Amino acid sequence: DPTKAITCAQSMVEDEKVFGFVGHFGTGSIVATYDYISEQGVPMVYYASGVNTLFNENATGKDRLSFPVQPILVTEGQVMVARAYANFDAEKIGMIYTNDDAGKDMLNGAQAKAKELGIEFVAEQVPAGATDVSAAVTNIMSAGVDVVLAGTIQPTLPTIISGLVAQNNESPVITSYNNTDNVIAAQIQPQVSGKFDVYASGWIDLTQESAAAELADFLENIDEEHAASAFATAGWIAGHFMTEGLKAVGDDPLTVENFVESLEATSIKIPFGGFVDFANGRRVGTDSMTLMKLGVVNDAPGWSLDQPLQNIEEILASK
Repeated sequence: DPTKAITCAQSMVEDEKVFGFVGHFGTGSIVATYDYISEQGVPMVYYASGVNTLFNENATGKDRLSFPVQPILVTEGQVMVARAYANFDAEKIGMIYTNDDAGKDMLNGAQAKAKELGIEFVAEQVPAGATDVSAAVTNIMSAGVDVVLAGTIQPTLPTIISGLVAQNNESPVITSYNNTDNVIAAQIQPQVSGKFDVYASGWIDLTQESAAAELADFLENIDEEHAASAFATAGWIAGHFMTEGLKAVGDDPLTVENFVESLEATSIKIPFGGFVDFANGRRVGTDSMTLMKLGVVNDAPGWSLDQPLQNIEEILASK
């Protein structure tokens, strides 16, 4: 409830006199409170949202108080295009996206990166929650694209996949990290098996060398009942970034300005993930992402690692 979020934020800032917000959950609450909290001069570290309010490639003034960590959907759209270009040699990319904020944000990022790389890009919009996307699929396939991007979050993805299957698509599909769960995998893997490959981004990689120690640290300090919770993991990562900023201040006075400058001074490792760079006002979340491939994992539909954690620069350099 955004109204309750505003009241809560005001209480924390004006009554509790908090130094900063650690972990901000819920897109509606984030959007409703962002301006108020930043105007009060209070840092915000980590958001459980990819809303475009948080995306800023050159933050100045009060916007420097914002430190997004997990992928912002605009950034993920850029990563999708980088993957299509570098990993699949795409010269023409098509995107089917939903007409909600999530779809439009991924579209904006994808369009910008395609233009930067000089890649031909076509897009078709469908309603969020659509049950028939056949017209959009027809237009994308008629354009002769090399890769299809599915700019949507969970509910509409199975419909897009079904539409592509029905019209005999053979091009690989790349979608958002928000869709990499086993429920979605079970819905779409049987349809696409033997027809075309489906990929998705990811921002956590438990196979990387540092992950074992990072996971052990997490499990040692978390209650067993919360160990499997994605929200607990998010909170752990949020707390990590807050404490890294505090530690980086060192012996200097703990002021908001010193805290902000400390976080901007170095690239920070995400537990189980890649890195985030806040230098020079960069507030785009992480662009270090894996590429996951849909298939059969442990005798059931699931996702497995296809390409390691790489930022956009590294992805493009791998071509």
